[in-house]
Amino acid sequence: MNSDQTRPRAQKLSTILFAGAILPACGFFGWFSFSVLLQKSISFSRGDLVVCGLANLLLLVPVLLRAKHSFVARLALIQWSLLFVFVPAELLLRLAFRQPPTPWDPNTVREITLSVPFEGVAAKGTFSTNELGLRGRSLPLAQLESVDLPILCVGGSTTECFYNSDENAWPAVLERSIAKRTGGRVFVGNAGRGGHIARHHAWQLKHYRFAPRFRIVVVLCGWNDLSAALFHDPAAAPRDIAGESLTRGLNFTASAEPHTPFYRNLAIGKLFQEVVFSRSWNPVANAGWRAVIQDPYGEWVAERRKIRQKCIESGALTTPPAQLEEALNQFSADLEAIHAAISQEQMLIFITQPTLCRAALTEEQAARLWSCDGKRAWTAAATAAMLTQFNDVTRRYCREHNLTCVDAEVAMSGDPALFYDDCHFSDAGCSALADLVANRVIAVSDPKAIVGRD
Repeated sequence: MNSDQTRPRAQKLSTILFAGAILPACGFFGWFSFSVLLQKSISFSRGDLVVCGLANLLLLVPVLLRAKHSFVARLALIQWSLLFVFVPAELLLRLAFRQPPTPWDPNTVREITLSVPFEGVAAKGTFSTNELGLRGRSLPLAQLESVDLPILCVGGSTTECFYNSDENAWPAVLERSIAKRTGGRVFVGNAGRGGHIARHHAWQLKHYRFAPRFRIVVVLCGWNDLSAALFHDPAAAPRDIAGESLTRGLNFTASAEPHTPFYRNLAIGKLFQEVVFSRSWNPVANAGWRAVIQDPYGEWVAERRKIRQKCIESGALTTPPAQLEEALNQFSADLEAIHAAISQEQMLIFITQPTLCRAALTEEQAARLWSCDGKRAWTAAATAAMLTQFNDVTRRYCREHNLTCVDAEVAMSGDPALFYDDCHFSDAGCSALADLVANRVIAVSDPKAIVGRD
């Protein structure tokens, strides 16, 4: 065979080897670009620079050493061998640990040890979730059907009660209160997630597969929607409402974290972190949309209180922002979406959001507040007045649609014994709210249905 015939074959082989060596890196950057377009933004750290640097190196080396066929062939062989191992492994992990979306990772336990004193909250506590991905006592799905009165509580951090130990969170107190007063078998599941706004609640109720099994759905909302109006664009939807509203079982197969490169959400990578670094219960998952991370020591509260104080000293705001009316209209639409997510067989109960904020706070009470964005802060009186407008939307919606409304704002707002900060409840506050809700639940429910079934 002459050289004229071998040359095209050699060129063809060189082209195949070159393509095989650069395709994995090209695929990486293609997927990365798709992630950016899909999320519209992406977080980037030094670790990501290293990963992208290695991908660039895998792309550059074959280009510079294209003439060295043996080296390029080995590089292509190594890359494709790894892909043939890791791609099936990724798929198998996702299939093996696939679980239905839940408000929290099931069977999670987190110990809380406050280094910053919260007025009226125990310094030590436990945050745990059950088999259903809810905060509440252990209850296998099969037993949910035998419960006389299953209740699902939905809301933000004031429902989640992160710093109140399991037994002191108001949904848990609600369960004990109703059971004691009726003698029925009651279960209250807590789906509250810090940072959630009403749009999260609607998504959660629509897509949490076990939500239709609860006879009563109790929704407490308003504070985070007000915060979004004060410090963010109320018309801007959460970037990843699906990923923030519901998780998927074990950490390393959880739904994608928003604003992160795709490779951070691979099951193989999360399993590696789980095994090698013993990482469990990622607190970032508790941050919610544009919210602070609630650390188990409560240190973020002390830090935010200092920041708010500086904002107040620079000049506290008293007039509502221009976008408040738009935010109120959006809140009304979100309440309608929550209502639409409830089946006709279920009862929907809304709770108005109470607050410590009021016109006349003592110096000690004012020091508990932390609401600000680092640059702006509204006075307690202005905050209370604006929150009342959100609660008025809730009250009006309940009247127009003949829904039960527990007016916690009227009953609880301004009482310093019931709050440890702007809106979060002390243990006494949880007990007070649970009593209010229990009274309404018992009043609007069929007593025979609560007492029990044969």
